Amino acid sequence: MIAVKEIKAGIQIAEDLVTRQDIPQAHKVALTRIPKGKPVIRYGVVLGYAMEDIEKGDWINEFMLELPTPPSVDHMTYGTNIVTDLPKAPRTTFMGYRNPNGGYAGTRNILGISTTVQCVTGVLNVAVKRIREEVLSPAERPSKKDLIYAATPASDIVCGPCQLASGITLQVFMTGSGTPYGLAAAPVIKVCSRNEMKEMWQDLIDVNAGPVATGEAEISEIGTEIFNKILAVASGEDQSFAEKYKLHNDLCIFNPAPIT
Repeated sequence: MIAVKEIKAGIQIAEDLVTRQDIPQAHKVALTRIPKGKPVIRYGVVLGYAMEDIEKGDWINEFMLELPTPPSVDHMTYGTNIVTDLPKAPRTTFMGYRNPNGGYAGTRNILGISTTVQCVTGVLNVAVKRIREEVLSPAERPSKKDLIYAATPASDIVCGPCQLASGITLQVFMTGSGTPYGLAAAPVIKVCSRNEMKEMWQDLIDVNAGPVATGEAEISEIGTEIFNKILAVASGEDQSFAEKYKLHNDLCIFNPAPIT
């Protein structure tokens, strides 16, 4: 079970389930006793194996698990059951800047940056198949059109400049804890996964995906909202909060190797 909000120890959260420790927001609670060496499963996926006995109602965290051997991408469910019958986009163009040298159009008339690689957490099943088309190293320029995976470190101020160097013109940034991160040369649309984050930072979070977790909205609804936001910002019809309030980091290029 995932804690949507922080849960204190001793709280009954189900008919026969009481928390044994404080459970931080977004962390896991053991629904049953898990003996040492047995798998810990979340949403049908083995997260790891219990290093010690885990009691029912315990807080499950990364220090309690031995990581499993990662499966081959070719044999994962999302890599074999590909959904190809996707809905037709209601809009397929945006008002951008033509690249005089050909190639992808830009979203802002700054530095002549081109292409539309985006960093989005939680892409559709079809992503796995498309990602195989091209994987970019930090700052490497894409040579194909499709959903392209940029292998950059998971750090705001490191991945952003690396992807900017690869040519992104707009970035969709998923955050669970919130971040003031932004790029001056490419608008950054921030999406949060918790209602509390949007309530706390109403002028920083552009799209709130929290209602999906609470059952108040479908993934398709939030996905459509993000899609429309991307096109509106890319066309200059709208601005992300980071762009509106000029929340821009200094452009620092790091060696990604020690951070990866």
